[in-house]
Amino acid sequence: DDFRKDRLYREEMDVLYKSNVNILKVLYSRYRLPPRSGGLRKKMLQMDGWMEMLDHAGLLDETFTLQEGRLCFLWSRMMVAEEINDYERYTSLTFVDFLDALGRVADMKMIPTEQEYHDAGYENRLQWMLDERSSGEVKIPRRGSATFGAPSNRPLAEKVAGLLDMIFRNLWFDPKQPEQPYDAGGLMRLLTKVDKSLGS
Repeated sequence: DDFRKDRLYREEMDVLYKSNVNILKVLYSRYRLPPRSGGLRKKMLQMDGWMEMLDHAGLLDETFTLQEGRLCFLWSRMMVAEEINDYERYTSLTFVDFLDALGRVADMKMIPTEQEYHDAGYENRLQWMLDERSSGEVKIPRRGSATFGAPSNRPLAEKVAGLLDMIFRNLWFDPKQPEQPYDAGGLMRLLTKVDKSLGS
């Protein structure tokens, strides 16, 4: 599709994802949730795990809704020739699909640049997100491109890098220890621990 051709399949995107591949693989696996009826986890990421990840990462708000989160999942699935015979594949994201979906989220969601959040008085994107969430006020004006279907002028790699920063910081953040600095290694260990606790 046009998104993949024009935005996703770029050398800078390949470099960005390769530089984060280890933590992204752990993130993908951690949100493969056990079936509600019991049993083993699926090998691929399902819609419920994808939506839970978006929620835990603090990405769902008025600028990126539940519907848009679901659309990113649906649009990112690679074509399956026989949907009935390969139903699990049709209703799941492979790891490559997952990277595609993250790119679509980044293209649709309001993600402030480093200059924007510094000019607004924040040290990082998490501080901005927490302040907007608690105050209910818009602290950084929304760009026109941060709306559904609007064309984006910024390189996708820049937006995805900002999205990953928001996801990782949110998942590491502990409200009981708000001053604790972000620790990439600590987040990797935390995600791995939770992933193992969910079973194979």
